[in-house]
Amino acid sequence: MAIVHIVLVKFKDSTDAATCCNELLQLKTTCMHTESQQPYILNISGGENNSNEGLSQGYTHGFSVVFESREDRDHYTNNDPVHRAYAQKLRTVAEKVVVVDYEPHVF
Repeated sequence: MAIVHIVLVKFKDSTDAATCCNELLQLKTTCMHTESQQPYILNISGGENNSNEGLSQGYTHGFSVVFESREDRDHYTNNDPVHRAYAQKLRTVAEKVVVVDYEPHVF
């Protein structure tokens, strides 16, 4: 079953958020599975928060990364060197980050 990996970010004011966002979107093609040497992220989308509900708690951007399986998500979060390098960079340019993963329609 697919896994959806949600990432919410509040970038520091000094951060070029557009560049960081574009780098994250490129992970779809730059992250390769170590066994197959093929891209394994099914989809990535994201953008700047534009909610009018007043509930964003300061988060400025949101992203959705879709994987075919938990194993692919686990590879991404634990082993993929391209993702790990991006995550390290994100920690230096973001004030706060929250991540939530879920399987669609599993409650």
